[in-house]
Amino acid sequence: MDSVPVRLRRAARATDRRPVRVLMLHGLAGSTAVWRRFTELAADELELWEAALPWAADGDTRWSHDPDPVALVAQALAGVPDGVDLLIAHSFAANAALELLAGRPAPRPGAAVLVSPFHRRSPEDFDWDTATYYLGGFQRIVDEGLRVGSDGRLPTELRAAMALRVRDRIGPYGWMRFFDAYLRSPFLDTAAIGLPALVLTGEHDFAAPPDDARALAGALPDAQLRVFEESGHFPMAEQPELFAESVRSFLPALHSSYVPEST
Repeated sequence: MDSVPVRLRRAARATDRRPVRVLMLHGLAGSTAVWRRFTELAADELELWEAALPWAADGDTRWSHDPDPVALVAQALAGVPDGVDLLIAHSFAANAALELLAGRPAPRPGAAVLVSPFHRRSPEDFDWDTATYYLGGFQRIVDEGLRVGSDGRLPTELRAAMALRVRDRIGPYGWMRFFDAYLRSPFLDTAAIGLPALVLTGEHDFAAPPDDARALAGALPDAQLRVFEESGHFPMAEQPELFAESVRSFLPALHSSYVPEST
């Protein structure tokens, strides 16, 4: 497969200080469009980059034939000139990013914002009902992304048909890559992720329940947790002002801990 395309979405608006380079990673069956409102509202010092990952709704499905998609996140990080200060990863991308940061050789950001991650404390937290829920509910999760992304403008029947097409395009291999990553989450070496993290979740997230985010924030050595009371799985689109403010408030943790590597 070709390398992951990375592009500058918005230059920093502040000119009196070095920009903070941000890389944004969308989730499974998503797209870079999920960052539209955040791009409009983000702090002026942020230089926003986005990766068009192959696990997008219209991506190259061959990505899912490799049982280890973590290398795709490494490619995206390497594609940002002069390195990434802040990584923002949503949903499945957050899990892939965590596996990378837990010890894989790759460029490292200075801090991470993990949005709607999937995480369980123990292997015993998974049972057959968990697998059944996500296998049967994958189309519903895709449908919710389409509803939020269209601001509710798509007719219900059209949206359902679109969600079915996206589900079938992602296919069993794509779904398995997601569930594999979820099943591995209790074994993640969280102590090795030695950078500040902000974990964001929606209280009404039926895909990645907020208890998953709470468990992850509690396991990371340097993490803050914020729960959006009026959001589901897509807080950057459902409560964009609060999302942008949360990232802005997190920036001092990045500034106080990160010294960029020389290049």
